Amino acid sequence: MSCKESSFLNEGKWQAQRTVLFTALLNQKSQSETKINSAIFEPDYLAVISIEKNRMYKALLATVLDHRRRRENTNSPTDCFEESRLLLSLGLLEEAVQSAQEGIALAITSEDVITELALREHLRTVFKSMPRKPIENAINHNEYCLDMVGQKVQNLIQYTLINDRLGDYNMRFRVADRKNVRQAVDQLIANPLMADMKLAMSLPAQIKFAYSWAFYYSSIGNNADTAKYFELLLNLWESNPAYIAHLPHNYCEAISNYLGQLLLRGQTEQVPTLLRKMEQVPTAGRRSEMMTFCAIELQYQLYYLNTNQLELAIAREDKLLNGIKAFGKLMTESKKLALLYNMGVCHLLAGHVQLAKNYFIQIRDLGDLHSRLDLQGLARIWRLFLLLELDKDDRFAPFLRNSKRFFNANHPSYPMEETIYTWLKKYHTTFHSAEGKSQLQSLCTELQQYEQQKILGAEELRLWASSRASGKSIRDLYAVSLH
Repeated sequence: MSCKESSFLNEGKWQAQRTVLFTALLNQKSQSETKINSAIFEPDYLAVISIEKNRMYKALLATVLDHRRRRENTNSPTDCFEESRLLLSLGLLEEAVQSAQEGIALAITSEDVITELALREHLRTVFKSMPRKPIENAINHNEYCLDMVGQKVQNLIQYTLINDRLGDYNMRFRVADRKNVRQAVDQLIANPLMADMKLAMSLPAQIKFAYSWAFYYSSIGNNADTAKYFELLLNLWESNPAYIAHLPHNYCEAISNYLGQLLLRGQTEQVPTLLRKMEQVPTAGRRSEMMTFCAIELQYQLYYLNTNQLELAIAREDKLLNGIKAFGKLMTESKKLALLYNMGVCHLLAGHVQLAKNYFIQIRDLGDLHSRLDLQGLARIWRLFLLLELDKDDRFAPFLRNSKRFFNANHPSYPMEETIYTWLKKYHTTFHSAEGKSQLQSLCTELQQYEQQKILGAEELRLWASSRASGKSIRDLYAVSLH
């Protein structure tokens, strides 16, 4: 009986949820009169319930219609879609058409072609329930637009499939130098749709086009053209602020990718400005907040690592760990591994050997993951080296044997892992002896080939070995390498 005063719907949290409440009421099943009669003794109770339900129904209907009339500057075509569907179910056809058309206008502005397609198909259904002659022009226009946006969606799906497959190859293999991978990548990029961006019929498709070429050039080690397409990608995003508002975390990712290329090429002048721009991107929901957090923290790490500002990277450590804890399983394995590994490297280069080891052990303790095998392998290698450095007792051999089975022979970084494992197996007993320095120098020589091949971690491993062989600070050697 608490629904007797229905004015509460215009206040507090109910104001934002009135459409949801209305839908729930509309779908509510009738109560069993037998069960109600067995539970109460007042003969007029059923009549009272009916009256109250009708009163609630009218109040909700009034607030929904009032909300539709008063809605201004909404940026969600999906809200308009749900509202129009609700109005159609109530038989309020003209109102349903108006809500759908408002949603279509918003979807066009934000280049949300999939929602536009759904709205136009819904609008076609609404028109079928109305007399055709007065609205024939509107019907014909909507059918023409429905066909056009359908082509755009199909075009977008084609570009999405190309982009996803190239992205998968890029993430799994980094450099596509295996014959079968090279053939697959070349076949994807030879698709006629990849010949000209003008073939992409929408902004989302153009973004997939730019991403695909960036992935391709990254796979063949062409950093200049990779940077060119990531810059194009960022320009495409910034050509439509409404699209940024629709998918803010994807825009943040585009900035992140461009930043990565600038840092790779040593062009750091724009980086602080772009980092501030990333921090100003609004988030839309918890998943968006998580993705934005990961992108921002990763780029700060890379910026400080590439400019030898290790103390500033370490100063963000608490924020990083709190974020990883807060987002928990919502964060992907690859992002978590990258953030933890980079922080471990920051401590290593800063000379904090025990703290660095703790991070590499933490990566190992995450379990048998299926992503970023390169980082997992590197973490195990660093753990072995730091255990050997910190512990002079004869307890190293079991750790060495246990690590061997985790190195993946099918991964591009395996040859480096195998080289280091073989060296450790041969020389770990003499690591702390006088001859250990010359043996470390031989390891530096072997690591140079992997550094030239741009294998992730090879440079830091060589610097560490050189530091231990020469007695110089790894921080000093790292500073020299940056210049």
